[in-house]
Amino acid sequence: MVEVQRCFGVVLLPLALGTHLQCARNHEIWSRNAGPSVRKLGLHQRSWVFQQDNDPKHTSNSTKKWLETKCCRVLKWPVMSLDLNPTEHLWRDLKIAVARRHPSNLRYLEQFAKEEWSKIPFERCKKLELPPRTVGHTWQLAYSTSRHGASLKSLYRKLSATDSPVLIVIKDALDEVFGAFLSHALRPSETFYGTGETFLFMLHPRFKCFRWTGENSFFIKGDLDCFAVGGGSGHFGLWVDENLYLGRSSPCYTFNNCCLSETDDFRVMELEVWTFG
Repeated sequence: MVEVQRCFGVVLLPLALGTHLQCARNHEIWSRNAGPSVRKLGLHQRSWVFQQDNDPKHTSNSTKKWLETKCCRVLKWPVMSLDLNPTEHLWRDLKIAVARRHPSNLRYLEQFAKEEWSKIPFERCKKLELPPRTVGHTWQLAYSTSRHGASLKSLYRKLSATDSPVLIVIKDALDEVFGAFLSHALRPSETFYGTGETFLFMLHPRFKCFRWTGENSFFIKGDLDCFAVGGGSGHFGLWVDENLYLGRSSPCYTFNNCCLSETDDFRVMELEVWTFG
């Protein structure tokens, strides 16, 4: 790719097709694209953050030292996550679009990839964004059922000292991934709390965000035996029990969402909660 797209509030390096880039080649692409892209986007020096995944060529010592010489701020990326990288959804869109055209050789592959990339609407990129106040902050895994056990009380304790918004990511028994971005950390509460920054989302097998409709303010509710996100007419957008094992998702007025999982009731196989330090 020769375009660097701006989404998720960061500058994204283009991905080369059909080859495993070595570090030197990666540096060359960075130099050729990042500077012009930053100027094209009208970003001031040190006002932007560079994001890349944890591919070995990105995390090698030579790359780290090379980026330091460029005075580049690099967004620290989660080591073990349920594929939270928003650009992966753009790559998926691109792969599907190119595959439909059945390129017969590398020349056509490159041509079709450039053409299909240029067709991706800006609105698609905007849907991948988290609220601006999270941009540039380090992602921190605050709680994981595989590391800390499955207990809502333990989750509350882990989040008790943070004032950060949180990202909840759930993988169910059908390998579907979905969750919620919460404007405030989970905690026991007598009433619903939070703001319109809160939203629900689906990540896999398809990506979709459900933003606040303004219909009500049933954002976040924490009880000792469950927590819920979104509500209205007795239905919760996302509900999980005290053992972080059984869950339910239903359409709700708060976000006008569909059921996040394939079935209304689901079993949690993995739950992660991320904060923004």
